[in-house]
Amino acid sequence: GFVLMRRVQLLAAFDHRHVFLDPDPDPESAWQERKRLFEKPGSSWTDYDGAKISQGGGVFRRDASRIALSPAARAMLGIEGATASGEAVIRSALRMRVDLLWNGGIGTYVKSADETHADVRDRANDAVRVDGRELRARVVAEGGNLGFTQDARGEAAAAGVRLEMDSIDNSAGVDLSDHEVNLKIALAPGLASGALTRAERDALLLEMAEESCERVLAHNAAQALVLSLDERRAKLDREGFAWATEFLCKAEGMSPAQGKLPDAATLEARGGGLLRPELAWLLGLAKLQLGRALLAATQWELPPFAADLYLAYFPERLAMKYPQALAQHRLRREIGAMVATNRLIDTGGVALIPLLCRELETDTHVVANALLLAHEILADFDYRERVLASAGEREGVYDALLVQDRALRGVARLLVRRGIANPAPERVARWRAGLAELRALRADLPAQSSLTRGDDVRTRFVARGLADELARDVASASVADHGVSMLLVSEQTSAPLSSTTVAYTALGERTGLNWTYERISRAWPSDSWDRVEMELLRGELLDLHAELTSDVLRSGEPDAAAAVAQFLGERVALMARIDELQKRALSSDRPSALAAVTKALQRLRSR
Repeated sequence: GFVLMRRVQLLAAFDHRHVFLDPDPDPESAWQERKRLFEKPGSSWTDYDGAKISQGGGVFRRDASRIALSPAARAMLGIEGATASGEAVIRSALRMRVDLLWNGGIGTYVKSADETHADVRDRANDAVRVDGRELRARVVAEGGNLGFTQDARGEAAAAGVRLEMDSIDNSAGVDLSDHEVNLKIALAPGLASGALTRAERDALLLEMAEESCERVLAHNAAQALVLSLDERRAKLDREGFAWATEFLCKAEGMSPAQGKLPDAATLEARGGGLLRPELAWLLGLAKLQLGRALLAATQWELPPFAADLYLAYFPERLAMKYPQALAQHRLRREIGAMVATNRLIDTGGVALIPLLCRELETDTHVVANALLLAHEILADFDYRERVLASAGEREGVYDALLVQDRALRGVARLLVRRGIANPAPERVARWRAGLAELRALRADLPAQSSLTRGDDVRTRFVARGLADELARDVASASVADHGVSMLLVSEQTSAPLSSTTVAYTALGERTGLNWTYERISRAWPSDSWDRVEMELLRGELLDLHAELTSDVLRSGEPDAAAAVAQFLGERVALMARIDELQKRALSSDRPSALAAVTKALQRLRSR
């Protein structure tokens, strides 16, 4: 790993034979020497050119009972004595105050304070092992397997160390092996028929290696990113994440304690969200649960509107040269479930599917397909690429991604409620184009509601470093479910999108629907179950808003604004009652108060 890190200052390293110390390395010179040794067969630390090591450093035997340490080495290691054993030097090296602690070998070197060395079951490293709470590295990267116990990861994370799990940090190796196997399976029929020789197959695999590696590394980065997002989600919804933890563990036939995961009471006592290593563990469970649920669903296939997701798994060269091989891949369904799982969990997080299934009271595959459709409608690939490539500050980038996440969930909820499951790809493309048109139409409307303008959202993200156009898209994402609802109304009534926009906006402003949406957002409760009630209320309002807009557009009055005025003029007494209820709701943030307003608004229906 350090061969690729050209600018790193490698201060200390060890393996099963030697300890390497370099208190003040020159990055370029040291990198050149590491590269030389990497390319030299059978090399060890003893082959390192001593002239390239800074003053006070050197290479020493790990089993040495006494190593003479220079003042520079003692200062770096935090050792007071002039000598120390090789094992003591390694323990001190593990506890050094550094930016990065990299584990790339075999063995478990960090346990928790509550664990014994016998618990770890790695006797060869008992003498050098330290506790997680002793670490002073800012970041830990686990390039090897089982370098830490899971309890040690939690202990280190609680002490402020940034780390996740070996299964996250070094997942690329297994992932690349899967790609290789699936590429060979795709090309196997060509080999069997004689259309492709083995030499031609092997040459093609070599040509696709770099592109396959890029896909694997992108997946690896996406997993790390979603953990950062989940750290923020979990702090906002401790109860929901605790429930999702129970759900995922139960799906795997285990208890949270077996996965070193906290229960609801522990999370509440902790006062924060799940730790990053805990979320990393749950990430694996979430992907197992979703992948199995998709394959268990009768005749489930990746929907046609998400076909590009399947094709994107393979290098473009293969898709272009052998499209039939991909279409007839004998693991097509399994790969489809895998890419769908990775896409949804790597963007929406570990609690996404459990919480939406609970809220919508429907099956996993129904929620998954609705989310995949939401990704396509909102052009999520493009949105995320632009946000991640922006010059915005880190927290601003994270918040922009979380806005999109809420948008995807909101659109998925709407699609499930409206029973839209598998539209033709052409229809999805029309919706995507329609959303772009809606953004332009809404910008020209005079209404002051955040529903139609979103200036406060745009201004906030511009201040955090996002370009104005991108900040406008973030603002639009915050009301994406309204946009999709308007597109469906326009489609169902055959009304121009401009007329639909005018009618929808005017109804939202004049009936107090927009006021109620905003009140729900401001009164967002801390209790997870109350949030479910709020989402249900918001869903009822969205459906009502769409129905009222459809009624107005079908009234026969060609001018949308005049049609709204006529519609509300026939309901003056009811509008007065709604105004009264909204004034009362100002003094209460409870779902019941807003539910009363929603019930009154529902009486606006013509039928």
